[in-house]
Amino acid sequence: MVRGPPARQHLGVNTFHNRATQVKARMILSDLVRRQVKLQRTGSTYVGSCPFHRERTPSFSVNDQLGRFRCFGCNVSGDAIDWVVLTQRLIPLRALELLENKPGVSVSTAIGR
Repeated sequence: MVRGPPARQHLGVNTFHNRATQVKARMILSDLVRRQVKLQRTGSTYVGSCPFHRERTPSFSVNDQLGRFRCFGCNVSGDAIDWVVLTQRLIPLRALELLENKPGVSVSTAIGR
């Protein structure tokens, strides 16, 4: 799991957590991930090649029910915010704001203020 830098504290941990929870509840993680990774459905999960390391056989898994991704090869794992942090090299607050601005995801930025 990716731990966020101190930027989370500017917003307040509870406010960040509330906004993040609402954003993640409105998202389908596999839709976000498949923009960068070719995924194949396998039962209730999706699998594909990990974008974080080279591999011959797919070890990267996305579970929409849990809202989590994980690579069993390099042990990278996380949620939608972690995905954006890792793939776009943003701090968690900026990743949350980017996800809030995606179509179909609507959360007031005034929550908790």
